[in-house]
Amino acid sequence: MQITKKSAMTLVEVLMVLVIIGTVSVLTVPSIKKYSQRTENAKMALKGYNTLVGALDLAIANEEQDIDEWNRTDVASFMLRDYLRKYISKAEDCSDSYNSSNNCFKGIRSYGSSTVSKPSVRSIITPDGISISASGNASGILKMRSFVIDVNGPNEPNMEGVDMFIFDFGKYNANCNALDSNGQWKFCPGSDKTRRLVDDGWNIKYW
Repeated sequence: MQITKKSAMTLVEVLMVLVIIGTVSVLTVPSIKKYSQRTENAKMALKGYNTLVGALDLAIANEEQDIDEWNRTDVASFMLRDYLRKYISKAEDCSDSYNSSNNCFKGIRSYGSSTVSKPSVRSIITPDGISISASGNASGILKMRSFVIDVNGPNEPNMEGVDMFIFDFGKYNANCNALDSNGQWKFCPGSDKTRRLVDDGWNIKYW
């Protein structure tokens, strides 16, 4: 009679497998979380951008004056107050005037920097938590015509290129890389990271 021995894993082998599984998890889970966060931030940035573009289209269609006759199109805070705000439905105003800080804007950091810049802005926040802040003066990485889309409102990290994206308003050429008096009124990337986001098809690939 032949006896067949059944193979079984020893305790050492079981422990080795568990160590391998744990190591793989440690290496892959953070990457998965980072990819998920990048995807979500890019999606919300596009949503905020489309909110601005939609408001501009409605303003152009409904305002009595032609856009070339609008007052102070070179100052974002005036643009938001006088022309765009009324066409962004269900948004809440975060302040009665423009200030260096409000309930929706706690400042902005350049990508990779720990220094917080607090330019004067006028802010609103949409029902899905996206804040849109319009600059009232040139300060740090913002121009007077800059709009900041913060995909998670006032929450950290408040960093350009991570959860905050800058779009400048003006008459731009077709490539959106230079102001052009014969160009089209539109929102164009106002920072390197925002440009990369748009050029990469609204995907974040740099962090």
